[in-house]
Amino acid sequence: MNEANRNLIVRIISAVVLGVPLLASIFWQRPEGLLVWVLVAVVVGQGEFYWITLKDEPVAVRVLGIVFGLGLSLLLIYKPFPDAALVCLTAATLILAIVELFAHRDIKTATANTGLLIFGLLYVPLLLTSLALIKRFPAYGAEWI
Repeated sequence: MNEANRNLIVRIISAVVLGVPLLASIFWQRPEGLLVWVLVAVVVGQGEFYWITLKDEPVAVRVLGIVFGLGLSLLLIYKPFPDAALVCLTAATLILAIVELFAHRDIKTATANTGLLIFGLLYVPLLLTSLALIKRFPAYGAEWI
């Protein structure tokens, strides 16, 4: 068996093993089950995105981006105050820009990396968290997902 076939078999087994609990959490009456899946997917997805786009950056910078992504997801779900997500995005932009500027001292590299870090916040947590928000729809939330 060649490497491609082995890889396909592993993916199929993973889909079956993880797919059943995922489907159960989607159709479970309470939204917390899907929220856990979404938060795990945010961490994994953002980590993979940053590993691909910012592989030369220190791990601490990528972890900081993931922490902001997790915070953004939680703020979108629980909304402690109306503009919580906007405050998180603003703080993330400023803090990540400052960290990048001190890390590189080159404005071109710092802005490019900050742009990728912020895009990672918008691309992964913002899109995935919408699934947990859809689950909360009073009628047919699970079916929409």
